Amino acid sequence: MAALDMHSVNHEKPLTGSREPWTVKSKPEDFRVVEVLFPSKQSSSSGEHTAILVTKINLTTFQAVEVLAHHTNTSVQQWQHAGLKDEDGVTTQTIIFKGTLSFEEVVGIQSRIQASLKNRQSICLEYAGLCDQGLSPGSLLGNAFSIMINDVSHEEQLWIRRNEKRTISFINYYDSQRFGFPGHPKHSQR
Repeated sequence: MAALDMHSVNHEKPLTGSREPWTVKSKPEDFRVVEVLFPSKQSSSSGEHTAILVTKINLTTFQAVEVLAHHTNTSVQQWQHAGLKDEDGVTTQTIIFKGTLSFEEVVGIQSRIQASLKNRQSICLEYAGLCDQGLSPGSLLGNAFSIMINDVSHEEQLWIRRNEKRTISFINYYDSQRFGFPGHPKHSQR
């Protein structure tokens, strides 16, 4: 759980005083990431690879690929991804299997996986179709983030609404990709 301080942008008096800091990522649902691929890398109606949208909680991308490989009796080298997604959130990304799987096979993999995961871990698979090319880091256009900020007072909420046309931003130091290792305590900047 990371603290976040609010700063004003000159036009209005900043909120000050003694207050508790806001918290970010106190539970996985507070931080959502959806991967955005270049349009040419999206799935089509035919091809030799299978695209699967993977939504996961409390698992790294590497762990998700290991789970997929294990439950399909394949190697991790047969699974491709464009980027790494945080384990401490709800993340959605495309993972490509170098081979063809049907919708029914993906549904079967989903049921086997969920029964084997540890408490609070989750993987949801959505069949996205076949495609003719794999994925690499160059396929990644970016990520869309949704971050829930907790412990915001009523006064601060009103200030944000009055100033909603301004950008309130902060550097993302709150995940294991920046500081730490999967499954270990996080050491973030404050």
